[in-house]
Amino acid sequence: MEKRINLTLTAPYHTSGNLTTSTKTIIVAFHGYGQLAKYFIRKFDFLDDSKYYVIAPQGLSKFYVKNHTRVGASWMTKENRLLDLKNQLDYVQTVFEAETQTIDWTKVRLIVLGFSQGVATVSRWATTYQIPFDKLIAYAGQIAYELTEKDFDFMKSEAEVIGLLGDNDQFYNGENATKFEAAFQVVFPKGRFEQFKGKHEVLRHVLQRVL
Repeated sequence: MEKRINLTLTAPYHTSGNLTTSTKTIIVAFHGYGQLAKYFIRKFDFLDDSKYYVIAPQGLSKFYVKNHTRVGASWMTKENRLLDLKNQLDYVQTVFEAETQTIDWTKVRLIVLGFSQGVATVSRWATTYQIPFDKLIAYAGQIAYELTEKDFDFMKSEAEVIGLLGDNDQFYNGENATKFEAAFQVVFPKGRFEQFKGKHEVLRHVLQRVL
């Protein structure tokens, strides 16, 4: 018989930049499968620390990768899926509230970004808590399959949504790439979809262009 217990959880996340009255943009960035936030956040090191503040939550499930030489994290698996989703979203929202409780969103832009598996997580988080983002970037990952255009009715009318996919992505190519774009446009008919030269990876020059 499976049983469950409530407990107090301590979990890490990473930030980059300085959150001050000079901060113009806050970015909440979700890593992909098998990555760690402390490395993923380095992809944003080209940003001006005085104007940009990056928050990178981390999947709560960690495991060894590359023959046990490194550690990666996952946002969820199929085992106890719904429970994992709830725990992850509770964690992300707690991080977000702790970091932004004093922010005046009329003066600061909010960008939310997910890479690969992180796209499903950022889309679920945004819709669950109706996060008032100014821009959502779905980088080489699919919006959570259960979400529809209606789930994003809370979006600001001027909010921007961008879908990104490498033209040599090893997971989405050929017909899969076409279906990937089509699925994005179903949820975001007014969203912008772009392909870049590259594989299933986060490239700084692509980030620089879309951020």
